[in-house]
Amino acid sequence: MKKIDHINVTVPNLEKAIEFYTNVLGYKVTHKFKGNDMEFIFVSDGNVTYEIIQGDVSQAKFDHIAYVSEDIKADYNYYKNLDSNLLQGEVNYLDFLFEAGMYYFFIQGPNGESIEFCQKG
Repeated sequence: MKKIDHINVTVPNLEKAIEFYTNVLGYKVTHKFKGNDMEFIFVSDGNVTYEIIQGDVSQAKFDHIAYVSEDIKADYNYYKNLDSNLLQGEVNYLDFLFEAGMYYFFIQGPNGESIEFCQKG
C-alpha cells in the first residue's frame, strides 16, 4: 500500500487558510515556501498533511492527492509503461522545496483526477 504524502488544497486567501487550519483544526505549519511565482505552506497534525497553495480561485478546491515515492524514476517508468496518462513528459524537480528539493510527477485517473507521486531530494 502506498503512503499518502499530502493532500493539496488551492485557496483564494492563504492567510485565512493558515488561521483556520492552525487555530480551528489545530494543525501546525511545518513548511512555508515562495518560488516560481507561488506561495504555499504545509500544515500537519502528525497524521495528515495538507499542502495549501494560494491560487486564482473563488473558493477552496481540492486539487490532488500525493503519494510518497521511494524511487521516483522507477515509479515514473512503471506508470509510463502502463500507458497511464502521465501528465508530464518527465520527472520534475523543485529546488526550493524542503532542504534538498522535491522530485515529482502526476498521472491522471480515469475520471480526470490528478494523482501526484513525490520524493523529497
